[in-house]
Amino acid sequence: MGSGVTIWTEGGSNMGMGHVMRSVNIARAFAEVDVPITFLVNKDRTVMEQIEGSGFPYHIASLERTCRYKQIGDVVIMDTKKDVSDRVEELKKRGRVVVMIDNITRAAKISDISILPSLFVENNGRQDGNIYCGGEYIIIGENFRVVRETRAVLEPSSPLKILVTMGGADPNNLTEKVVDALWDMEDIEVTVVIGPAARTSQRIKRMERTDGKPFTFLYGVKDMAPLMAISHVAFTAMGTTLYELVYMWVPSVVIANYRDDHKDMLGIERLGIGFALGYHTDVNQIHIQKTVERLLNNKPLLRRASINCRGLIDGFGATRIVELIRGFIGSKKYFVNYI
Repeated sequence: MGSGVTIWTEGGSNMGMGHVMRSVNIARAFAEVDVPITFLVNKDRTVMEQIEGSGFPYHIASLERTCRYKQIGDVVIMDTKKDVSDRVEELKKRGRVVVMIDNITRAAKISDISILPSLFVENNGRQDGNIYCGGEYIIIGENFRVVRETRAVLEPSSPLKILVTMGGADPNNLTEKVVDALWDMEDIEVTVVIGPAARTSQRIKRMERTDGKPFTFLYGVKDMAPLMAISHVAFTAMGTTLYELVYMWVPSVVIANYRDDHKDMLGIERLGIGFALGYHTDVNQIHIQKTVERLLNNKPLLRRASINCRGLIDGFGATRIVELIRGFIGSKKYFVNYI
C-alpha cells in the first residue's frame, strides 16, 4: 500500500478551476502536519501549471478511467461533482480510504467520508451518516485569512468599487456580459479579473485599449484577497470565489452558470449576503444595470449584506477536514505513521 494522501481532481476551461484550487488548499493543510501529498489531475495546461506552482507532485489520470498509477496513497480525496462510483469501488478494493468533496452522487454514499463544504445544504452543520456538511468545512486559503485580519471595514462610498471575477474559467463568458453592462455607467470604478483558464475575449481585449474609462483589467492574478479587500461589491458566479468573498465580507451579485445552481441562489438571498440575478441566459444588461443603480442609491443595503457575511465562514475548513480524515484513519488503524 502507498503512503500519504492522493488528491484526485480536475479543472479547465469547461468546468472551472474551483476544484483544483480548493484541493491545493487541502494539500497545504496536510503538508503542515507532514503528510505526503500527490495529485492526480486531468491533462489540462492550466491545471498542471497550478499544481506545479503549488509545489506538489502530480500525475495525469482521468476520473472517467481506472487509475493505472500504482503508488497511490492510503487515502484518496476526490474533489469532483461527477458520479465516480466505479473509481470509488476500485479504490476501496485496493484498500484505500476514499473521501469525496462536494459530491451528491452515489459516489458520495459509498465513500468512507463525504464532505459538502456549503452554506446552503439543508442539514448545514450536522453529520448525516458518512456525510459532513456546512460552512465549517468551507476551504479558504491562508492568504485570505492574513488579509482579512489586517483589513479595516470598508464602508460603501462613491465611487462604488466593483470587482468582476467570474472564476478561473468563466465557461459562459459572463465577464464580457457584465463589463458590457457596466461600461457606460457613472460613479463606479471597476476591476476586472480574467481567470487563468478563461477563453480569450476579443471584445474585452478591445475594451482594454479604450482610454478614459474607470476600468482596470488584470490577468494572472495569484492572490485575490487584496483585491477583494478594497471592493464594495463583486460580480461572480456560484463556486469557491463566492465563498472567498463571503469570508472577506464582500457582498456578491451572482450570475449562475448552471441551472442546478438555483437552490444555492435562493440561499444567497435567504442569508442576505448578496443579490442573485439568476441563470446566465435569463440575465441581460438591464438586470445588471438596475442592480448597480439600486446599490448606488442604497448604500445601507450593501452595508447590511456585508454584515450578514460576517461569522458565516471562519477560514479553518481545510484544517477541520485534515483532522476529520486523520481521526477516521486512526480509528481504522490506517496511516499510523502520520497520526
